[in-house]
Amino acid sequence: MWTNQASVLPITMAHFMKTIFLCLLLSLFAAHSGLAQDEQTYLKRGIGKAEKGDFDGAISDFDKAIHVAPTSPDGFYNRGITLQKKGDFDGALADLNKAISLKSDYSLAFNARGLAKHSKGDIAGASADFNKAIALNPRFSEAYNNRGNMRQMMQDLTGALADFEQAIRIDPKSADSYFNRGHARKAQGDLDGAITDFTMAITLDPKASDAYHNRGTTRQMKGDLERALADIDKAIELKPDASAYSSRAEVKRAKGDLTGAGADFNKSVELDPTNPRTYRARGYFHYRQQRSAEALADFRKSNELNSSDDYVHFAIFLTRARLGQTAAAAEELQKWLGTRRAQPNDWATKVGQFLAGQLAEPDFLKAASNPQKQVETGQKCEAFFYAGMKRLIAGDKPKATEYFQNCLATGQKDFTEYASAEVELKSLKPAP
Repeated sequence: MWTNQASVLPITMAHFMKTIFLCLLLSLFAAHSGLAQDEQTYLKRGIGKAEKGDFDGAISDFDKAIHVAPTSPDGFYNRGITLQKKGDFDGALADLNKAISLKSDYSLAFNARGLAKHSKGDIAGASADFNKAIALNPRFSEAYNNRGNMRQMMQDLTGALADFEQAIRIDPKSADSYFNRGHARKAQGDLDGAITDFTMAITLDPKASDAYHNRGTTRQMKGDLERALADIDKAIELKPDASAYSSRAEVKRAKGDLTGAGADFNKSVELDPTNPRTYRARGYFHYRQQRSAEALADFRKSNELNSSDDYVHFAIFLTRARLGQTAAAAEELQKWLGTRRAQPNDWATKVGQFLAGQLAEPDFLKAASNPQKQVETGQKCEAFFYAGMKRLIAGDKPKATEYFQNCLATGQKDFTEYASAEVELKSLKPAP
């Protein structure tokens, strides 16, 4: 969605996967005392290669382990999670299914299969596997972390926090568990609690770049821009990735350093030129500076790389409307809505219908209501921004101003719409 992507590091499957390889040695040296020496040799060598990033070499060794011990589950398990690391989720599922068929109480394999199913969009199957992993091993902190991450993605913050807290009780020295709880607290609006958890994660793992990164973006949300910048600088020092540069660009933008922000957005694209989010983030930056041609080029590129991002389509509409192409933009958006694969009444559909002229403003604003408070806050932030933009496009500056102010009143500071509403309000202020 066109929300907290540019300035907040999301929990991703990469973070999920971090826990899998922590379990590899458990698989190798646990319960299988009867393993053939050759199998142990191949498994150990394959694990070493996998930990160094040589996944093809690791798979070759796991193939050999399976050849010498075809009824042992460990070769299939380790090959499965290595295939998963390479993005071959079908191959991973096949191997993890085999491992489970050979050892029905293999909690590690259920946990790993849950990750593979989640990657393929099988949320129900992933939930069942994480639940099974926990039932088989109630002390399995990684499984609690993974289930908690999935629950957070599904906006079940209460369930996510419960899982992360259980993971911390099981292993109070796990930096990952504190990081995950911090991320959930941040999503819940508990910024001080989030900062406390990210700080604990850093204490436990001083090289945890993600924790510095997220503590920085949380401090930005609190308005502490200097310490936010220091944290993200440290994150970049530890791991100079595209996401961190995008986040630092957002802090620099907030500080008024537009030249520095532009340079960081460019660096983000340079570091990850095939990632649609880098172009999307830079597109938002151009959009807010009313450099519409540059913004449209970036949004088009982002859409080319990932056409399923609903909010990039909305950004394209707004940018084209700003360029005076409102009718053509609405036609393009209507055409996309006709081909979009999603629930017909989900929130993104409502946004698209409203922008395309298929949903009246009162109905759109009403649709933002939701029984989940956090969801409703986010949807209202978006609704007031998009309603404000349509009013602005139509030349109704007073009503646009009112809606942008309502957007800011939601306090949803990690949403791109919030930052964009701030910029629009400044441009609407009469010159002194």
